[in-house]
Amino acid sequence: MEYAISISLVAMVIFMIYFMVKARANFWLILVVIPWMLFTMGFGFMLYEISKGYATQLKIPNSQFLYAKVMGDVTYVMVLNEKGPRLHVLPSSEELRKEIKKGNRQVKEGKTVMIESNDAIPVPRLHLFDHKKQMPK
Repeated sequence: MEYAISISLVAMVIFMIYFMVKARANFWLILVVIPWMLFTMGFGFMLYEISKGYATQLKIPNSQFLYAKVMGDVTYVMVLNEKGPRLHVLPSSEELRKEIKKGNRQVKEGKTVMIESNDAIPVPRLHLFDHKKQMPK
């Protein structure tokens, strides 16, 4: 799939250059259109990579914790935020394993668990969602 998209984007650029040269387009038009096509091709491929849904190593934003699984030396954490569900991959540690075990148990009990991550703490923290604090009367 990735190869088909890459080949089609490159073919589009080649055909556009060919038709612009054959049509004897203005030099300045060519100077603007070719970089624009290359930018569009690169941006399109970047968006495709993001949309595939692979686990990301980006910092976890403050979100709702859904589930996590420790597999060897990495931990997969599924979160839900305003952009939708997202899978994150983190390096495992004993402290993270304890947080994950506690969080998975609380989610199974039907509680809403939030995950908080910032630069000051090396391991994301899990805490119960406080409805009274977040939604006062």
